[in-house]
Amino acid sequence: MKFLLVVVAILFSLSAWSSEIMLTGGISYNHSNILGQSDVPSYRGKGYFGELEYLMPFSSRNALSIFGVYHKSSQENTANDEITETLEVGYMGGGLKLYFGSLSISASIGRVDFNDKVTGDINKNISANEIGQEIGIGYRLKLTPLTGIVFSAHALHSSLNPSNGSGFYEDYDLWQYRASIGINFIIPSIPPVK
Repeated sequence: MKFLLVVVAILFSLSAWSSEIMLTGGISYNHSNILGQSDVPSYRGKGYFGELEYLMPFSSRNALSIFGVYHKSSQENTANDEITETLEVGYMGGGLKLYFGSLSISASIGRVDFNDKVTGDINKNISANEIGQEIGIGYRLKLTPLTGIVFSAHALHSSLNPSNGSGFYEDYDLWQYRASIGINFIIPSIPPVK
């Protein structure tokens, strides 16, 4: 961990003159599974996300960024006609992103807010707050020196623990996959080159 902090500090000091702050927001399509139950439920739905990034170039095409992200989705389980089940998943986290030209890979850790509401033949509400980890891959298409479009795919994992009073009877694993598209705004530290 100390090594990582030293690397980030060195990159920050070397690249502060050409760094960028980036804001990205957009929509996503989400697919979630809860593993550990006898029948693995599948949920699908839409969501939104926002991301704040501090980008530090360390070569002409490569860069490292520190970022914070928030995303939330509402997903329906349509496997059973007797019930209506809505799963809401929110995630707030921070991590590192590595750019290779326009392509990026990312990893973050944060808090997952899980809320599963069931009505119909069965009425129950299961809520949990757990630690989660997310990995992703993205592509940034620059439209102008200060704007762009970002396409990305992510996988989020969290272990849902019954000891937190959530209403679960045993440990489950939440996996959420999301495909996103968003608009990217760049705030450079120096005026853009035309």
